Amino acid sequence: GANSVVNKTIEPYGVYAGVPARKIKSRWNFVPPVEIDFRNEEHRPYFYAGFDHVAHCEHGMHVLGTTATLTLNSQGVSNLTLQVFSTFAEAIQVVVSTGTKRELLTVRTGAHSLKLGSFAPEADTSYRKIQITIQGRDKGAFYVSHARIT
Repeated sequence: GANSVVNKTIEPYGVYAGVPARKIKSRWNFVPPVEIDFRNEEHRPYFYAGFDHVAHCEHGMHVLGTTATLTLNSQGVSNLTLQVFSTFAEAIQVVVSTGTKRELLTVRTGAHSLKLGSFAPEADTSYRKIQITIQGRDKGAFYVSHARIT
């Protein structure tokens, strides 16, 4: 709400009001699946930030700037499969994080199966959220089509 003071991380699609801000209700139940694919319209909200949700191609969801974020349900993460396509031969930084752990990986274009250690769930959520932030050097130079946790 207007003039609310937010002093901690809040859930996406939540409605908050007051000082300090308190959750009033949810506009949508934001519980990410363990696998997302850009061709499935129900998965589009989990291509969370930085993606062009309207114009995409066979390579995947176009990243508008240099950074994009995906959100998945981790379910005891040990392996992350990520499909990334770059229009340049540059390396792409992948940051995998929860509220308690962060891991930085460097990948090139193509399908990647990334081995990860286990990630603890965030304490303030009813599911185990894992965020994947992908960073490229050039604006609009890459696409993401698929991500899966196993």
